[in-house]
Amino acid sequence: MRKQILPFSLGPEPAAASAAWLRLQPVSVRFDDVRRRVDWRQEGAEWIADLPFGVLRLRPQAMEGVGPTWHLETILEIRRAVRLHDLEIRYETRGGPADKAWVPYLRPGEKFVMADQVWRTPAVIAGAGSRAIALVADVAMWPVYGRLYLNFLRRNEDGNSVFSFGLGAWRTQGHIFFEKSRADSAIPRDTIIRTSHYLLERPLHGELPLAEVASFAWDRFSRKAGCEPQMLPFAAAGDLVVGRIFREDLYREFHHEGRPVAGMITQTVTAGSAPAVMGEKEFRSYLKHQGGMIKLMGMVQTSLFLHPLGYRLLTGFLHAGRLKVLPIVSFQCWFNQARTALGAALHAGRSGDTVLRGRARRIVELALAAPLDEGCPPSICLIPDGKVSWRRGTRAFEMIDAYHLPDAAVTAFHLLEWHEWIAPDPRILARSARLAEFLLTHQQTDGSVPAWMEAGPHGLQAQEILARSASTAAPAMFWARLHRLAPDDRWLAAAKASLSFVEREVLPEEKWFDFELLYSCAGRPTGQDGPEPFTGCFPVNSLSMYWAACAALDVYLATEDEKWLSLAERLTGRLSQFQQVFDHPRLSIDTFGGFAVMNADAEFNDARQGLFVPLYFDLYRATRRPEMLERALAALRASFTTMLAEEMQPVAPGNLIHLRPRDRGAILENYGHTGRDEMTAGYLSPDWGCGTALYAAGMTYRQFGQVYVDLERERVWALDRCAAALVSFADGRLRLTIESAERAGWRIAVDDPGHRLRELIVNDRPARPVPGIPGQFDAGEQVADRRDCR
Repeated sequence: MRKQILPFSLGPEPAAASAAWLRLQPVSVRFDDVRRRVDWRQEGAEWIADLPFGVLRLRPQAMEGVGPTWHLETILEIRRAVRLHDLEIRYETRGGPADKAWVPYLRPGEKFVMADQVWRTPAVIAGAGSRAIALVADVAMWPVYGRLYLNFLRRNEDGNSVFSFGLGAWRTQGHIFFEKSRADSAIPRDTIIRTSHYLLERPLHGELPLAEVASFAWDRFSRKAGCEPQMLPFAAAGDLVVGRIFREDLYREFHHEGRPVAGMITQTVTAGSAPAVMGEKEFRSYLKHQGGMIKLMGMVQTSLFLHPLGYRLLTGFLHAGRLKVLPIVSFQCWFNQARTALGAALHAGRSGDTVLRGRARRIVELALAAPLDEGCPPSICLIPDGKVSWRRGTRAFEMIDAYHLPDAAVTAFHLLEWHEWIAPDPRILARSARLAEFLLTHQQTDGSVPAWMEAGPHGLQAQEILARSASTAAPAMFWARLHRLAPDDRWLAAAKASLSFVEREVLPEEKWFDFELLYSCAGRPTGQDGPEPFTGCFPVNSLSMYWAACAALDVYLATEDEKWLSLAERLTGRLSQFQQVFDHPRLSIDTFGGFAVMNADAEFNDARQGLFVPLYFDLYRATRRPEMLERALAALRASFTTMLAEEMQPVAPGNLIHLRPRDRGAILENYGHTGRDEMTAGYLSPDWGCGTALYAAGMTYRQFGQVYVDLERERVWALDRCAAALVSFADGRLRLTIESAERAGWRIAVDDPGHRLRELIVNDRPARPVPGIPGQFDAGEQVADRRDCR
């Protein structure tokens, strides 16, 4: 078999095909009971492979103005009926394997693939020497038969790397991977199947061009008009969320340490009637055996995930409401009541709901009542039968007697946001300073911070697991925000040291290891045994990327040192690889804008997307790159897609199969977790889904309103089911038009660093400045009616 050099160069000299780093391998095809490799032949501008059952045409076309980039259309002409199991177009490197690689999903077996089922930003990126190559699937073109996949092999039998773009059949295996399988049915004769992909060559300056490839995919595939999947104004959606999570089955008021406090049950299920809550005796028994029970539940769940019938049985059991829920209130990385309280208070400020604001304040009082151990607070408040006690920390779903420092850092970060955006509170700053001192005491000389601290003979001591890992980014995020609000060179230096550790020890091989990667339902190895052997890539989690990017951006805002902004952009380039840049045609929800979890689990529209919204908005302000604001807005809208409400039927019919009136307003954690087109079984958390969406909407409204104007660039952004346009700006007078299907008052935020604005006119009427919030205006009941948004 011949391995032909591509007719276009991917080397440093565009005219020299001999300098190309990639060469086109023979087509690999498996059909009926036959496996073959078929040579290409060139005919004009096409490359043709004559298959036993038809013809495959490859049509490369150079693209202008975007760096060395080629669009490759494939046309498969079926001339006799065939059971096509897999067909791959393969590109092999020349002169050795890639030094670095990034894959959108792991493939832990020889026959495993990166299935289109879990494509979010579908790009395989690898590089060696001074150049990198990206293979990007064209999600604007889907086959009428078969499924698509990508693949990457770091080192083949010849010592080279291989990129693959494939058409064929696959099935789920384990939790959750995809293995090649045999096609169930034949493709009829005279069928034409069109697909396409892109090849990009970019310079390799130390690390892969992840941000550039993410931007390429966003520019090509993201939605540029309309407001889908947002079906309700954010205020109305927030009302529904609040109405669900502050119901009596979740929200509890009580007294602790002589003060009125409150909290929400961490997790329940969607059911016809509220599940019972464990009593004290039953709960203590659960705590004693929780490790084994969590492992057993994980095994059962993994087994049921593989079988649609089994998963339906699990869903039915959960929806029956027979599973008793744990009487706990959580302040951890996923389930965090401080974050939920912040979102609720921001919503209350918008709606004028003083009762809701008071309830949110009581939750914060519970967080402030948590005892400190050398400055470190616990993660879990236990409230069986109204008796209050605390558990030090968590390992994902398990409550343990060791402190999880990312839990403490994340909770403190959100309390600082409360201090900044809701009500200044000296107690928050005082507790934050004590935690900052504690973390500083345990920061290692290389800048790392251990993930867990447990009691030892001489006080708290670090556990070995994740002692030097990407978990360090959570304390860095906290230190950086504390320094911004209460400047102290110690906190700034600590944040810089931790970020330098991440840049030095995590980025080069993408070792994004944290608690979720090890102890969530996906449960991946820590990397001591090396990377996944076929791609040479490690399991990667998005949560620690977010912590690191937030920290780097805050350090930049505090220092104005461009290197930290550059680091924030590099980190966000990785995070952006997990954003869903298109609406997946094989899923029964509109997936555009949402975020996945990791490169080894199948969720779409995961609850974490709400956390990322403020980061992308802040990056827009720091960089003025429109893509950042577009991503923020898309993630904000996606945060409500899995809401259980009739209004979501046009964009999420697959998520409403078990809709019950009492669940109205709940937002499920994610969608498609099984690797199939299925809703989440029925778990419901007020903090993870509901709370993160409320937080995202609240932070957006507070800082960017419903219409945001970048006056320096004379650009207007409609954020909340409306259309807005800048009519003119002259002599300090800014004129806007706002059109909307919903008649309401509108909040406009004007970013005016030059202080040039004297008056804002909306729909020919003066807007009123918002008292106490510079640069924001209310437009009142004066918007024109319109039935669309753009």
